[in-house]
Amino acid sequence: IDIENLTPLYIENYITQESHDIQSGEKSTIQLPQTDLIKFIFEEGFIAVRPSGTEPKMKLYFSLDVEKLNDVIELFREKFNLK
Repeated sequence: IDIENLTPLYIENYITQESHDIQSGEKSTIQLPQTDLIKFIFEEGFIAVRPSGTEPKMKLYFSLDVEKLNDVIELFREKFNLK
């Protein structure tokens, strides 16, 4: 899996409560409470980003296809020079 070249299927902006279908261009309303979160939905899973509520940093959450987990771990190790 090459995260840098993934194109999301949808982008969900919980600040504006809007979901954007990248392929069709259609937009719809998210029926969940408004919050500081942006979610990128891919065929293989999602990546969500939000500000920390207690520290000056961003929180990153992701869920990806389990079969590709080792590829993602290896990619992060290479990018950040981790052993």
